[in-house]
Amino acid sequence: AAPAEVKEAYRKAVLRTLSTQLRLTARYEAKPRNLQLWVHLRTQRGPIAQRAVGIFDGERHLTTLITDAQGDASRALSVDGLALQEGEHSLRARFASDLPGLGASESERVQVQIKPVSNPSGLWLILPAIASALFVWWSARRRRPGSGT
Repeated sequence: AAPAEVKEAYRKAVLRTLSTQLRLTARYEAKPRNLQLWVHLRTQRGPIAQRAVGIFDGERHLTTLITDAQGDASRALSVDGLALQEGEHSLRARFASDLPGLGASESERVQVQIKPVSNPSGLWLILPAIASALFVWWSARRRRPGSGT
């Protein structure tokens, strides 16, 4: 016969914690200056649906995504709306579980380079003006009486 403490321990429920895996993919799109984000949240048993995943730039919270039935979520965010500075950004996703038996997780860091806005070349402003001036000059020359055309 086992001691009373051992028997009592066997009667208590054992709660197993499932580890979660979180993957973040991020891409900067110069036009229209968007940060495209994708996350995938799962356990070894399958995807985790309807859970909040926070997206961070360093320690700064950028947004929260809610996973769908496949454990996926995505969103395009305006770089200007986020007030992200030009340069290198280190993004990561965090899942903080609110369910017993489901562990929290964090994605690997993803580096994203925000590039400066390139202004159009001055030629794009000058060329239409030159082309218009040449057209006006050519049209006026064709209509001149006695010019032989």
